Amino acid sequence: MNLPVTFGTKDNYRTKNICFEVADFETTYHAIIGRPTLAKFMVVPHYTYLMVKMPEPHGVITLRSDIKQTFSCEAKSCEIAQQAEEQAGREQICEASTRKTEDDDLPSKKAANITSNEKKQIALDPTDLSKFTFIGTQLDSK
Repeated sequence: MNLPVTFGTKDNYRTKNICFEVADFETTYHAIIGRPTLAKFMVVPHYTYLMVKMPEPHGVITLRSDIKQTFSCEAKSCEIAQQAEEQAGREQICEASTRKTEDDDLPSKKAANITSNEKKQIALDPTDLSKFTFIGTQLDSK
């Protein structure tokens, strides 16, 4: 979708047609201006100062952001991302629980296949082979 975008004041402004892609997802920002737009306006971003500057016929146009609003948007974006990640995790669990393959045995069946003498030696330090432990189903308390 092409829309005219204007930066500046009535005395010193610049307008360009910018192509926006509309995405249906939740975000704290109404629009994200990418590198092609910044290049079109010849913008110099100053991320530390939350400011952009661009050359114009009657001087430089400076756009400043509000640190409190920026922090609020960032916090809300993190919250939205966390909710999306939790939802994806729940969906993955539901999908895994409904899908059953031949390799999926109940834990009790897997434990029944292990002999009582079976144990495995695990190195605690790969550089010192004298440091090791055992794992298994029937180990003594020592």
